[in-house]
Amino acid sequence: MGDLAEQVKVIQRSDPGAKQAWWDYCDTHLGGVKDPSRHEASVLQEFLNGYNSGAIQHATPQPQKGGGKGGSKGGAYTMGGGGGGGVGWGGGGFPMGGGMGMGGMGMGGM
Repeated sequence: MGDLAEQVKVIQRSDPGAKQAWWDYCDTHLGGVKDPSRHEASVLQEFLNGYNSGAIQHATPQPQKGGGKGGSKGGAYTMGGGGGGGVGWGGGGFPMGGGMGMGGMGMGGM
């Protein structure tokens, strides 16, 4: 199977339209799993046969969501803010500031 997975990877690297064709195929037929090494040889062979025969056409690359590998999908976790400084809770022990804010006001200096 490794050889077929490598063939699919080579096709993806050859042309952005070929990569989009693989991605579209994955989204439609393979539950969105785009890593060729995670699919059975018969699935890869089916894609390669369709691609090589012209039954699976090059596709127009779509803008990608997120930032790809290592990219951020939003600010679910942020550093800083939250706690008040001074005596009591907040501002202490957390990198980059922050602290244990209470309702956004913090308990520092209370």
